[in-house]
Parts: sequence; C-alpha cells; structure tokens
Amino acid sequence: MELTVKTYQLEFRNTFSIAHTSRNHTDSLYVRLSHEGLHGFGEAAIPPYLDTDISTEEARLRTFPVSELSTAPSKGLQQITLIFSDLKNTPGQASLEMAYLDLMSKWHHITISSLLELEEGSHIQKKEQQLYFYTIGMGDENMLSKIRTARSF
Repeated sequence: MELTVKTYQLEFRNTFSIAHTSRNHTDSLYVRLSHEGLHGFGEAAIPPYLDTDISTEEARLRTFPVSELSTAPSKGLQQITLIFSDLKNTPGQASLEMAYLDLMSKWHHITISSLLELEEGSHIQKKEQQLYFYTIGMGDENMLSKIRTARSF
C-alpha cells in the first residue's frame, strides 16, 4: 500500500465561534491510501484546541508502515490501532482509518457498513453504544443570514 498525505488550511467564509474562542480557519489533513490501483480517502480537521497540530499529525502519518497493512479488515484496523496505541484518538489516526476503510470497501467490493461486520471480533460493532461530541456554534441575529448564504454548499 502507498500513502499520500496533504495538508490544507481551510479558510472560513465567516468567523466560527464557540464558548472559548473564535477563528477564521482550521487546519485539515487529507490522506489517500492506494493499493492495486484503488484509492481510499480520509480527512481530519485539526482545530487549535486539540493537543496536537498539523505538522505533528503529518509527520506521524509519513512514518506509518503502510506497506505492512493487512487487507483483512479487522486485522488492518488492529494494526493501525496498535501503531497509534501510545496516543489517544489522534486526527491522523482517524484520517488513516477512514482512508483504510474506504480502500478496503472498494477492494472487497462491499459497503463500509458490510465491511465492519465482515469478521467477528472487529473492534467496531454495529450494536455498540456510540459516544458523540458536538460543537455548537455561537452567534448573533446575523447568523441566520450567514446560514442562508451557505445553503448552496
């Protein structure tokens, strides 16, 4: 397998604000994982309040031993988890897992949902209770007009 990593600074059309900060951009990481002519894609935003930054995540990914990744879905996901085991849910890991799942679903000719249920013992199970976090934007009465402007996206 071959890994391509690109970084990008996404500029916002409008200032994004939450309780503790406002910003006009966010760093983003884009990953392409290739194998036998197929490509899987992953991405992750790296906002400034995380305990990492874009250059650290890019460096971690560039040293990842992708040539050793298994094409057996649960084994490949376990390999990614083991390599990142000293860290806790980094954006780089998320983007690589996303690219891996996208690639493996194409390689096996099945949906990602089916892929995750292929092998018993996969660390992602459909019936597991999921924990979600939400970022709630804060704004004033002008926010509705900004939202209307974004409808075309």
